[in-house]
Amino acid sequence: MTKKRLFLSKIFPVILVLLTGVICYLNYTPDTFLTGWDTLHPEFNFLLNFKRLLTFWHSEQGLGAIPAHAQISDIPRVFILYLLHFILPLNSLRYSYIFLMFIIGPLGTYFLIKFLFISRKSFFVNILSFLAALFYIFNLSTVQQFYVPFEMFPTQWAFLPLLILFSLKYLDSKKTKYLFIYLLLTIFASPQAYASQLWYAFFFIYSAFLIIYSFLQKEHFKKSLQLIIFTLLINAFWLIPNLFYIFSSSSAPLENRDNRLYSQEYLLKNRQNGVLTDSTLIKGFYLDWSVFNFSKNAFKNLMPQWQLHLKNPLILTIGYSIFVLSFFGLIIAFYKKDKVFISLSPFFIIPFILLSNRTFPFNFLFDFLIKNSTIRESFRFIFTKLSILLLFGLVIFFSYFLNFFFRKIKSIIPKIFTSIIICWCLILYGFPMFQGYLLSPIVKINIPSSYFQFWQYMNQQAYGRVLVLPLNQSSGWQYYNWEYQGS
Repeated sequence: MTKKRLFLSKIFPVILVLLTGVICYLNYTPDTFLTGWDTLHPEFNFLLNFKRLLTFWHSEQGLGAIPAHAQISDIPRVFILYLLHFILPLNSLRYSYIFLMFIIGPLGTYFLIKFLFISRKSFFVNILSFLAALFYIFNLSTVQQFYVPFEMFPTQWAFLPLLILFSLKYLDSKKTKYLFIYLLLTIFASPQAYASQLWYAFFFIYSAFLIIYSFLQKEHFKKSLQLIIFTLLINAFWLIPNLFYIFSSSSAPLENRDNRLYSQEYLLKNRQNGVLTDSTLIKGFYLDWSVFNFSKNAFKNLMPQWQLHLKNPLILTIGYSIFVLSFFGLIIAFYKKDKVFISLSPFFIIPFILLSNRTFPFNFLFDFLIKNSTIRESFRFIFTKLSILLLFGLVIFFSYFLNFFFRKIKSIIPKIFTSIIICWCLILYGFPMFQGYLLSPIVKINIPSSYFQFWQYMNQQAYGRVLVLPLNQSSGWQYYNWEYQGS
């Protein structure tokens, strides 16, 4: 390796860390907690939360219940927070995990794309990988995973590229170390299964990838089967209890009062974005959602800055152009009969079809699927289940098209110029992140000391149930006068 190539192989990961680090810094508000929306704060009482995570019967839920969510899958994340709490202030722990995921995701993307193309002797492999990582950062799917963060989504966003990278490395070599790394990553990625439908969507498409890979390259059938089996075994600690719930209590969500009231509305809100103009941008319902404005005592748009950003014709042109290039990359991969990339196509094709659920002819498939009540309940928030997987597919074939384009151009100058233009366009596309809008201002809250004083007092009382009054609503969605809103 020449000194120039060695420098390029080192400098781009450093730039990605610095870039994501700067965005994290610009989105951090000192003396606040990252809280609200869907909120998990095990750091407020680690001992109690570890006990609850390891308990199959959750007495704290109503009068007691088998957990519908796979809460036990959150153990790796809680363990990370527990280690961090020795060195970081309490209010920065949730920030730290979310920001850590934001840094890991682009690095995993960079090394995955580099692995996919380095064997093709592409001189621009480092630049190509860097541009793919930038796309993974600066897009509408990413901002919607982090804007009002729920840990399972940033976790999947961070670990998906790494899981595919080490799956391919294991399939491509005889080294078992890659299998062990994959298994370790699978453990730390398990918090993505907190609401298990997210993991099931990943596993379905991941299995499709392995099945196609082993069909096209039959010598890898055994390893592909091993990866599927080991994935199930590693996740068995939460998967078995969750399957027990599905087979014993799957009717509970359908009978739940709030689900009967709101599930149809949520499904329709998700389908509003099932048109090509939205699915090609990976635009979901968050951009049309409302939140409560405490100062004005009225509801306002959740993402007004991003709505304004998308009204710029140049921004929309960039977004649609990225999709078109990715789509061309998919077509070229099939035309060239590229076995590896054809096997990765389910990450593009399946999520895109299901997210384009108001577009002919995909709407007929979606209408057929939701005739099943269980699928309909799982698909009511279909955007959150599939948008990360679609983003990943777009990144893969965006990089494939760029590699095809770079190989067609013989002169280095046009390649460098094109790379600079693409880099500039991607940063411009996600520019509100630099203005502090990767995370919503509504989830950066100064929790009053009285909140913690109350729980200190409660910890001194005898064990028993507490009735919270007034019982004005049943959804569990709360609004506190110190500007907290969420579950």
